[in-house]
Amino acid sequence: MNLTYAPELCELYNKHGLKLPSLKTAQGAALSWLSQPNMRGGNGWVDREAAEKFFREHGISSRDAIQPFNKPGGQSLLDKIDVKGKYSLKFPFVFKDLYKRRDVKMNVLSNGTKEEQVKGVKAFQFEIAKRHMKDVEMFSKLYELEHKSDVYDRLMGGIHKIKEICDTILCVPIEKWQIGHLDATKGNHPDNLYYQPPIQSKYRDNYIFNPMFQKIKVKD
Repeated sequence: MNLTYAPELCELYNKHGLKLPSLKTAQGAALSWLSQPNMRGGNGWVDREAAEKFFREHGISSRDAIQPFNKPGGQSLLDKIDVKGKYSLKFPFVFKDLYKRRDVKMNVLSNGTKEEQVKGVKAFQFEIAKRHMKDVEMFSKLYELEHKSDVYDRLMGGIHKIKEICDTILCVPIEKWQIGHLDATKGNHPDNLYYQPPIQSKYRDNYIFNPMFQKIKVKD
């Protein structure tokens, strides 16, 4: 199947001055499939197995194949039908909480532009990584002298922290940073909305974050 958006969906986005996601992305590919007459309005359903097969057939990589179908249009922008983990796009197409989401974008910008927020977080985390590098250097020298297990554990712990900062923040390109809540249990106030890397799913509900994306454990 060639990936294309249904005309009705294009009309809806154009009416509200919104841009459809690129068909080369997982989000765009998923939305294009959901928009087709044989899929929308409960005519067809997508579960995890179908989502994974769809992306394989189109050569598209996705860390969690079902998410683009669970949140059609990005951040649940379009309303969907959800039946026990199977998804279909409501038809006629309708945006979900459109004005509320515009307020979210306005609130997140109270903390600076996307570029300013990402630059600030990366600069802060880079300084944290440098401190861990000094610890790693010290424990590496100490381990060469003593070869104690507790020193080795501290050495490896420091290396792990540096790798984690690089993988989850420093090496994540700006286009992958999206608006999100620091604490999912709180609302859409400016002090809870920030541009963030795709980090929340990695730690699930065990942590919340501060504005510089340091983890704060809330449960085991």
